[in-house]
Amino acid sequence: VATKGQISVDENATITYAGDASLENFVLLDIKNNSEFLAFNKTAVQGISFKQMPQAIAIESIIMTQPMMEVVVTPKQTLNIMDLLMSETAATAQSGSKEAVVELPIAIKKMEFHGGVMAFADFSIQPNFKAKIENLNGNIRNVSTQTDAVAEIDLSGYVVNKFSPVVIKGKTSIFDFEQETDIKMAFRNIELPVFNPYSGRFAGYAIAKGKLTTELHYRINDKQLVADHHVILDQLTWGQATDSKDKVALPIRLATSLLKDKNGVIDLNVPVTGTIDDPKFKIGP
Repeated sequence: VATKGQISVDENATITYAGDASLENFVLLDIKNNSEFLAFNKTAVQGISFKQMPQAIAIESIIMTQPMMEVVVTPKQTLNIMDLLMSETAATAQSGSKEAVVELPIAIKKMEFHGGVMAFADFSIQPNFKAKIENLNGNIRNVSTQTDAVAEIDLSGYVVNKFSPVVIKGKTSIFDFEQETDIKMAFRNIELPVFNPYSGRFAGYAIAKGKLTTELHYRINDKQLVADHHVILDQLTWGQATDSKDKVALPIRLATSLLKDKNGVIDLNVPVTGTIDDPKFKIGP
């Protein structure tokens, strides 16, 4: 870690700081799940402005080079992120501290990502499922701890190879996404056999070949969700049957053949509407 800047103290002993900082070769380990949770080669923090009275931090830009984050579904079907948050909450409860937590207002004009990786692993299924978005580039602007602040997202990368591009764009209130979110995501030409751990378990068949393209659009306004899912399965071909006890009692091969058009493409639009905290969602045609 390194920093360079200027600290000032006025006649009232109020401290201010202006400068830059950097952090290199950083790795944050999730010991409970035995995995790397967050890592990056270098992060440069530019234009830091700290004020003590009232407390606030403003940052011009954070530039992350080769960041990596891994989201893991544990064998107990919990998320590693939630495990970490719950562990922190439990530690606070055990300490018996009743002091009010004073939130430090933080505002970041721009976060840049260069050559990032967003990995996903599911250890609750056998065989384990693993996938990742690579070469993740782009930026998130106007990040703030204020709940009414809306951040703008513009990210792109690819899954497995450059022929399966991923684009994520939109806006959201990062610390209060249930109030305002409008995000579009597109995943194109993903090889379907990568999902064999799921198809083998729930469909009862491995996938021999095929490609997946999805266009997703999520809008949330005051916990009211409107979501559009455009799913295209191109040349989906089933392989060997599995002996899974969790497979659905449906004629999968027949259903697939009925859904395909003359070119071997299954094209589905699945709209979903409802209230986020209400389990009774409305699923469209």
